[in-house]
Amino acid sequence: MTVGSSPSDKSHVPPYLAHGARRIDRVHLPVAAGRRVGCYRIQSAAPKEKWRSTDGRRRTSNLRRRSSSAPSMTRDRPRAVVLKKNLSRSIRQGHPWIYRDALDARVLPDDGALVEIRTRDGRPIARGFWDERSPIAVRVLESGGPGHRFADADSLLAERLRAALDRRLERLDLSRTNVFRWVHGEGDLLPGVHVDFYADTAVARFDGDGAGAFYDPFQPRLRVAAGPRLPIRAVLDRSLRKTGAKEDEREILENGVRFVVDLAHGQKGGLFIDQRENRVRVAGRARGKSVLNLFGTPVALRCTRRWRAP
Repeated sequence: MTVGSSPSDKSHVPPYLAHGARRIDRVHLPVAAGRRVGCYRIQSAAPKEKWRSTDGRRRTSNLRRRSSSAPSMTRDRPRAVVLKKNLSRSIRQGHPWIYRDALDARVLPDDGALVEIRTRDGRPIARGFWDERSPIAVRVLESGGPGHRFADADSLLAERLRAALDRRLERLDLSRTNVFRWVHGEGDLLPGVHVDFYADTAVARFDGDGAGAFYDPFQPRLRVAAGPRLPIRAVLDRSLRKTGAKEDEREILENGVRFVVDLAHGQKGGLFIDQRENRVRVAGRARGKSVLNLFGTPVALRCTRRWRAP
């Protein structure tokens, strides 16, 4: 999948994605309600796994619940990390990653620690979070030139989660389509995390332990950003799957067509959301025809063939 934006949405796209990229969530939805035409259960070819409860005590999850309605989070003063390569220009232009071999980090921060990137002469040019194991040592949250005042990290995350949801909901009629990608990672200036929404459940994926630690606690962050406009019954972390267990199904709507997706075993979290426009196209072209399916994998395309596109 590629991430980018439509021409009307370029103000939200960082410079490194501004040329030739396309955002997958740009859709135009029908207005009339649809009837139940078909449904399917996605089953991965990989060994079956299940979600481990994010509220369990056996492991502290990045999605753990807190007693208060809003996150209660504090950040230590960011630790300085010095560039040993001259990357100031690309970082200030919006490049989201800094590789380990470009840094001189004599004391290694912990996973998820907020760090301040400085030039060799001590000038701060960016802030991001640290990953102990990934070749991408720092994922950049914010960059700026001389005199730039960096925002509070927690406030920045809250603002960007809300803004990402605003961009999705302005193109969606939730009574017709209640499955979509909420967070596009770097494309929404939230590096290292992706969130898909299925009816009443958010499914999160973190790119490495650094991202998981930095966004912790993630569940209350999502609930606060969603507010009353998007009720969230559960938040699932794809990294906490466990082999062998029950299905975890949700009935979802896409353009008025009902599907049953299995969030425990399904590929891509449950449904190939980036194929939404293709399913509309197939429905329009294949109505009343016999079709040879040589692609095969997305069962939803076979179900959608029977649906009359608006």
